[in-house]
Amino acid sequence: MRNPLLNPRIRETVLHKFATVASVASFAAVASAQGAASEGSNSLLPVIIGVGVVLLIVAAVFFVMRQQRAAARAPRPEFVDELTEIRVMKHRLIPMARGVKTGQDFPVLKLVTIGKDPTATIKVYGNDISGIHAEILPHDTGAVITDRGGYAGTLVNGEKIVSGRPHELKDKDMIQVGESQYQFRTTDGD
Repeated sequence: MRNPLLNPRIRETVLHKFATVASVASFAAVASAQGAASEGSNSLLPVIIGVGVVLLIVAAVFFVMRQQRAAARAPRPEFVDELTEIRVMKHRLIPMARGVKTGQDFPVLKLVTIGKDPTATIKVYGNDISGIHAEILPHDTGAVITDRGGYAGTLVNGEKIVSGRPHELKDKDMIQVGESQYQFRTTDGD
């Protein structure tokens, strides 16, 4: 799971709230120390609280700085879906026939539908093909394919996948819908 502090808006909100709480705690510690000093008490409790608050602030600042450095060193994905703010790797489908590329690649940057419906992203025709025969959905670490109940089913690496159940795709997986074949590729699998 992604660290929510890597999102700049969340990080700014957390830091703002933390600074507010730290300010109130520091003010309370100083007021307590002044109250104890005015009463002539030699109690070290207010001083200990004040030092603890300062140490807590320093630890939080170092934690946030460490997270920012780690985020800066992390490899950046090639595509960011701006609508959902989910970072996904760039994937594509390569049309194949007998192991040879036969056409233009289809990018898989958002939901891709395969079928003979006019709204399908990839149009495939045949008697055993449904309107929306299968769907491929990318996610933050890969993509899944789901058979939508086509008569002939959907094959991945020659095996029929269970209709309605998402099946995780790996680099170089072969997908077959009717007579059409596609190889699934990822950018880091080149």
